[in-house]
Amino acid sequence: MVQKFRENFQQCLSTYRQEIASDAFLLSLIGPFYGLADYSVYEGWKLSSDIRYFEASNLVYCLEHTPALPEDLQQLAADFIENGYEAIRSQDFSEETVKEQIKFIYTILRGEALFADSSDSDPHDPAPKS
Repeated sequence: MVQKFRENFQQCLSTYRQEIASDAFLLSLIGPFYGLADYSVYEGWKLSSDIRYFEASNLVYCLEHTPALPEDLQQLAADFIENGYEAIRSQDFSEETVKEQIKFIYTILRGEALFADSSDSDPHDPAPKS
């Protein structure tokens, strides 16, 4: 699953580079994905105590510890941990941002278009209901 995420994330960056580069919120949303897609980047963040290390580790934690998420997201978390990533809970990141990041990860993992129309009743929405 990690390799699939990495490949799809790179494809996403290639396909949507203009949209991503011109949207500050989107850039901040996907910031930790760079470390999830490249372990050496993650390890560098860890060694320098970069906030993105903690954000990426928090995402791994949330993927691992949210049973309402689809099985492939939970498997992705297990694969991240197996590949040396850490699952560390942090209260420093907004719950709403984390939900958006998880939705984005799920979209990337599934290889779906990022900017398709969406509705509140999307049956594929991986975010757990509050």
